[in-house]
Amino acid sequence: MSEEVLHPGPLALFEARQSYFFSSHQLALITHGVYESIRTENSSTHPAADLHTTIDEVLQKARKGGVENPIVIGALPFDRAQPGLMIVPESYQRLPLQATALTAPGLRQSRILRQTTQPTPDNFQKAVVRLLDEFHHGQLQKVVLSRTLEMELDQDVHIPSLLAALIQAQPHGYHFSIPTHDDAVLIGVSPELLLAKKGLRIESNPLAGSIKRNPDPLRDQELAANLKQSAKDLHEHRIVVDEVRKVLEQSCEELDVPALPSVISTPQMWHLSTRIHGMVHDPRLTALRLAEALHPTPAVCGFPPHMAKAAIKELETFDRELFTGMVGWMDGDGNGEWVVTIRCGLVKANFVKLYAGAGIVAGSNPRQEWDETNTKIGTMLHAFNLIS
Repeated sequence: MSEEVLHPGPLALFEARQSYFFSSHQLALITHGVYESIRTENSSTHPAADLHTTIDEVLQKARKGGVENPIVIGALPFDRAQPGLMIVPESYQRLPLQATALTAPGLRQSRILRQTTQPTPDNFQKAVVRLLDEFHHGQLQKVVLSRTLEMELDQDVHIPSLLAALIQAQPHGYHFSIPTHDDAVLIGVSPELLLAKKGLRIESNPLAGSIKRNPDPLRDQELAANLKQSAKDLHEHRIVVDEVRKVLEQSCEELDVPALPSVISTPQMWHLSTRIHGMVHDPRLTALRLAEALHPTPAVCGFPPHMAKAAIKELETFDRELFTGMVGWMDGDGNGEWVVTIRCGLVKANFVKLYAGAGIVAGSNPRQEWDETNTKIGTMLHAFNLIS
């Protein structure tokens, strides 16, 4: 089946535990059926090069098998040695984003029966203090620390309604819903574009440095202005942008990196943002290859990368799995979009696991960093209608 533009597209009929969903720029991509699943883990026996070869082969096979304009879509984990979720669908549709949200039923009010957080607030803040000491005495400059919030609700979650709530709350984000192997669904709305490619043109939009918004309009604008002048946040942002620039320079004949960041907002947060544009020198460089070269950026890992990964492995008390990985799609010409898997959670029946992280650098305040993770988790709690 060829790609279609349909009006409207009822999310109410969306098969959440079978279909993959990804949206950007007011268009939603919804898949139907699985032509072939693709093995994704990167190891000594299955190197990354094999993944790209396999994708090329399956896309060609699907085209010969009657799938017009086939795509690959899915999610890759933070640790590429772990398995991801990637398929070539039998067919897919592109729908107007707001049409998908408006046709889904509202999310029923739930009650939390049980909730736990990992690590505890005290242990998270102790880890921040330890990192601040390491920054002072060594070469480590940044580490992104994460935490989870697990909840058992009094009823099963209706995924299409949750997705519609995310779309209505944040229509300009990148929305995704990816079924997992254990009948759960990875769902969220990411503000951060890792890499998009169309023809020879590429774009990346790293975010780092953030502050909670304020309901008072004047105070809210003051906070945005203060963020743009915060030495701590500008330093954190520069670490990320410099690393993205270094990676993309190797593949681009033109690269435009603004000297200073701008500020963008979600309903909960202000973020320092740099929109990077370029032209690749080799048309064979696909969106996925370029995204993998960037992943994980210091925005979700830290710097230097090998030291930050070691610190994360030692200090975090849970496995991130797909959180802070990347999610998106790519077509047979190498065009596509991959975003950072943040502001998200795993949902299985009435069980919910939410994730959030905070970038720790010299000057970070342990209590404020914990509060930042609460604010980021609030994106999903708002969608569940669990907080106002």
